[in-house]
Amino acid sequence: MIQRIERARIELWLIPALILSTLLLYWPALGVFFSHDDVVFLGRAAGLEPWPHPLHRGLSQWGYFTLGWHLFGPRPVPFHLVALALHTLNGYLLYRIGARLGLTPRAGTYAALLFVASPAAFTPLHWISGTQELLVTLCSLLSALTALRRGPRAQVCAIGFAAAALLCKENAALLLPALAIALPLPPRDRWILGAGGVALAAVLLPLAAIVGGDTPLAAPAYRYAFGQNLVWNAVTYSAWLADLLDYFPDRAPLPQPQLLLLGLLAPALLAAAALLRPRWRGPILHATVVAVALIVPALPLLEHSNYYYLYLPLAPLWLLAGAGLAGIPGAMRSIGVAAVVLLVALSAWRGEARRSERDGLLPADPTLRLARVLEISLESMSRDDPPPSGRVLVLTPAPRGRELGLVPLQQTLKQALGNGVALRLFYPQVSSVEIRRYLGNSEFWRESHIYLAQGIGELRYLGHGPEGRRAWEALRQRSQDPAERPR
Repeated sequence: MIQRIERARIELWLIPALILSTLLLYWPALGVFFSHDDVVFLGRAAGLEPWPHPLHRGLSQWGYFTLGWHLFGPRPVPFHLVALALHTLNGYLLYRIGARLGLTPRAGTYAALLFVASPAAFTPLHWISGTQELLVTLCSLLSALTALRRGPRAQVCAIGFAAAALLCKENAALLLPALAIALPLPPRDRWILGAGGVALAAVLLPLAAIVGGDTPLAAPAYRYAFGQNLVWNAVTYSAWLADLLDYFPDRAPLPQPQLLLLGLLAPALLAAAALLRPRWRGPILHATVVAVALIVPALPLLEHSNYYYLYLPLAPLWLLAGAGLAGIPGAMRSIGVAAVVLLVALSAWRGEARRSERDGLLPADPTLRLARVLEISLESMSRDDPPPSGRVLVLTPAPRGRELGLVPLQQTLKQALGNGVALRLFYPQVSSVEIRRYLGNSEFWRESHIYLAQGIGELRYLGHGPEGRRAWEALRQRSQDPAERPR
C-alpha cells in the first residue's frame, strides 16, 4: 500500500515532467510542414490515388492518415500534436512496465525521462510519416505491459497488441518471442506468447509482402540481402548508440563498416557490467535480447539504415539504464539526475543542429528541407489570383548557382510535391500536374497553367497555354547557357 501511494505521488509530477520535456525538446516540430511520404499518404486518404492495399502497415498508414485527413485536413500542426502526445504516452508506458518488472519508482522515472529525451525521437517527431515508429512502439509497449499481467487471457491480449504493432510496422516481427524469453512469466504464458508471436509473423508478414505489389518494401531503398551487410548494419546501429556528438549520424543511410571500433563499445560496456555485477547479468541479458530482436528486422536492408529505427529497440535499454542510475548508492545518487539533464541538453543541441538552416537557405535535415520546399511552393502559388486550377505544368530548369544541397532542383521539387499530389491536395481545382525541365514536344502545355520553379522552391506563374509559353521563351532567351534555351 505504501509503495502504491508513493507511485501515485510520483506520477502526479512525472506525467507533467514528461509532457514538459517533450515540449522543451520538440516544440519546433509544430512548425514543420508536410514532407515526402506525408503528401502521398494524405493524397491516398483524400481519394486522389488508391491505397496499394490496406494490410501493409494498415494501422499506421491507411488507418492513421485516413482518420487524420478526416479530422485535420491539410493542416500539419494537429498531426504533430498527436505525435508529441504519443511520444509522451510511450514514455509513461515504459514507466508502467518498469513498475510491473519490479523497478523502483526512481528507476522507472529515470527510464521514462531518458526515453523521452532520446535523440532517436527526432525524426518521428518532425516527420509526420514517422508517426509509424511512434505507433509501433505504442502497441509494442502495450503488448509487454499486458503480458506482465500473466495468465492465458493476458497473453492473448498481448498477442492482439503485437498484431496491431505488426500492422503498424514490420520491425515488431520478433517482439513476442523476445518477450517470451525476457519477461518473468510462468512456463505456460511463455509458450502462449512465443507461439502466438511465431504464428503472427508467419501469417501477417507474408501477406503484407504479397497482397498487392505497390508497397514501400518494393521500393529501391528497401533492397535487402542476408550477407555481411547484416554485420555492418549491426555495427552501425551499435556505433550510433555510442557516438553522442554526431548530431546527424544517418546523413548517409547506409551501413558504415568504418565504425567498427566504436560499434564494439556498447556491447563491451554491457559485457563488462555483467562481469562486474553478477546480479545484473539477467537484466542485461534480457534487455539485450529484446533490443536485438527489435532491430534485427532492419539489418538486412542495404540502403535504409536510419537512426530513428533505434526508437523502439532502445526502450528495454532505457529501462536497464534507469535501473542502473537508480542503483547508485548514497551521496552519488545525484549522478542519475545529472545523466538525465545531460541527455536532455544533448538532444536539444542535436535537434537544433539538424533544424538549422544551411547557408541561410534550408534545414540540414532532408525531411525538414523537403517540407520547407513544399511550404514555399504552396505559399508562392497562394499569391496568384485566381488560384491554380485544371492542368498544371511546373518547369524546373537547371538552376544557375547553388542547387538545393547536392540534389538537383527537379528531383527535390518532385519529392517535395509528391510528383504533383501536393498541388492536387491543397488546390482541389487542379486536375493533373506534370513536372518537367523543359516544355518538350508534348502538347500538354497548351491546356496547362505554366509555372516556373525558382530559387529554393518558389513557383512563378507564367500564364496559361500559349501565353505561358511565350513568357517562358522570353525568360529563357536571356539565358547564357544554350542548353537551357527552350526546345
